[in-house]
Amino acid sequence: MPRSVSYGALLALVACGAATPTLLGPSEAEREELEAAPDLRRRLARSEHDFFRFANRPFARQVCADLGGAVRAAPTVNLHGDAHVEQYAVTPEGRGLADFDDATEGPAAIDLVRFGVSLEIVRRARGWDEGAGPFAAFLEGYRDALREPEAEQPPPAVAARMQATFTADREPFLREVEELMEPVEDARVRAEIEEGYGRYRRMMEVEHPELPAHFFELRSYGRLRGGVGSRLDPKFLARVEGWTEAPNDDVVLEAKEVRELSMVPCVQSGTGRGGFRVLVAHARLTANPSPFLGIVPRAPSEAHDDPPFWVQEWSHNYRELELGALRDGGELRELARDVGVQLGRGHVRLIAAPFDSQLRFAQLEWLREREGWLREEVRRMTALVARSWRAYRDE
Repeated sequence: MPRSVSYGALLALVACGAATPTLLGPSEAEREELEAAPDLRRRLARSEHDFFRFANRPFARQVCADLGGAVRAAPTVNLHGDAHVEQYAVTPEGRGLADFDDATEGPAAIDLVRFGVSLEIVRRARGWDEGAGPFAAFLEGYRDALREPEAEQPPPAVAARMQATFTADREPFLREVEELMEPVEDARVRAEIEEGYGRYRRMMEVEHPELPAHFFELRSYGRLRGGVGSRLDPKFLARVEGWTEAPNDDVVLEAKEVRELSMVPCVQSGTGRGGFRVLVAHARLTANPSPFLGIVPRAPSEAHDDPPFWVQEWSHNYRELELGALRDGGELRELARDVGVQLGRGHVRLIAAPFDSQLRFAQLEWLREREGWLREEVRRMTALVARSWRAYRDE
């Protein structure tokens, strides 16, 4: 890119709705926030996949634009909204994509293209031959799950290795949680957090009368700063009493602000309906959602357009995939197929109930008609991400 054309100017073209954005990347507001997070800024410059993770919303916006009028013919499905390889996690309850910050409803292409580009970036970064193709394995799993959603699937080898690291000892996990909590110094903010948590606690106590009265007693809390795509989002960690007063069975809850997705025109984008789009898609896309999944009820004093917060539990045996854990291209294909199965089941689950079988049929027909376009879109978007990352890295 000629140095006479600024990165910020090109992003401005995107914000104004240019039909073919030249670059993806942080918005001007995000770029200002990145100045206060130099470690994240350096991380994005070092890693194409991290840059790709951070640029999720402009990425989805471009996929919407590329769909064009065809989006009207695409079935509406449950969307993860930020499907990529490093979202794959293993817990005692199951495995698959986690981190549902961008979960919503819209065309399946948002998830399928995004995961396909992630696979391609990882494959190239590791120097693996395409072989049979991880994206082909991904679509195969997706198609098979639409046809037979209840069929059993063997776990990928990398998932089995991740499960082998599970321990019964919660102490290291709880120490790590305490280290991640940054103190909230502002008394006004502390009061808002505690009042909001009180509303959430009362709702959970009604929903779970079987729990002891002290279960949600607040022991400690703090700001959470971490991740890549969600690094700049407001979020908090809280440690609560749990089943007994003993500290080693404390429960950890994470509260995150519901994201506004209005820059992505082909998905349900607002924070209306109390932010329940996140919870609903989360529950439909994972087989074992947290029992404490919830939206913090609004206070009477809150403005109607104040973004709500949603809450989920952290499991002490939660393991996210690290790319270095994949040993070869065969393991990447196994992983791709497993995620394809998860999305094939979850995309259509309950969204058209009681006509889920008809939606599965419609989605299979859509995939048959659009598979060639999906493969080409993965190639186009992979190239766009590469150009955008190089421009960001070199500016």
